Amino acid sequence: MVGGFNTLFSFMLYTLGVMYFEYGYGIILSVVYFISVNLSIFSMRSLVFRGQGVLLYEYIKAWGVYLLMLLFNYVCLWAMVEQIGLGEIISQLIYTILSTIFIFYLHRELTFSHKK
Repeated sequence: MVGGFNTLFSFMLYTLGVMYFEYGYGIILSVVYFISVNLSIFSMRSLVFRGQGVLLYEYIKAWGVYLLMLLFNYVCLWAMVEQIGLGEIISQLIYTILSTIFIFYLHRELTFSHKK
């Protein structure tokens, strides 16, 4: 439920940004990531993975995951919008659907993992 809310929140911010602001989708994506990633990190840490590690360390690891995914998001949007000709919103929806499960596993295995 937490992941679903975070995903929907992020996608809705992106959609509103594309619809109401004249900035390119790359700038809007960056702003949305900055806002939604912080919400996501803290809600997933406390409600999903019950983070018990050092907050700063988990926060840095989570941002590492999200920066990797942001780069991948830029590439996917560029390919879908500029090369294939899909709209900015539908392209982000496709990326969101495809990346959501992958991001969950990255957080489970890397960010909030406490394996010895």
